[in-house]
Amino acid sequence: MHSVLLVVERPTDGNGNPLTAWTNFAIPAKALLERASAVETLGENLWLISLREAMPHLCRLVSLAEKNRLDYKTLFLDEPPVWCKSATADTENKS
Repeated sequence: MHSVLLVVERPTDGNGNPLTAWTNFAIPAKALLERASAVETLGENLWLISLREAMPHLCRLVSLAEKNRLDYKTLFLDEPPVWCKSATADTENKS
């Protein structure tokens, strides 16, 4: 396995405002990932995480999601997706 896509559901009230559970997840998640070079933030609730280099980050994000009772989904990838930064860098280094 190369990496995992992690999507954490972002709950909102009826007016599109984030619920407290999301805020309680998002603030520590952002702080956790500020210096995580092996994690690509693809959206406010979507990350591509290298399993070789950032497994602790995946574990912490899942723990934060569960603590705040947020639903999440994972998609494990055998190879780096061609659209991610790390795959592009690998291709350029091989040239």
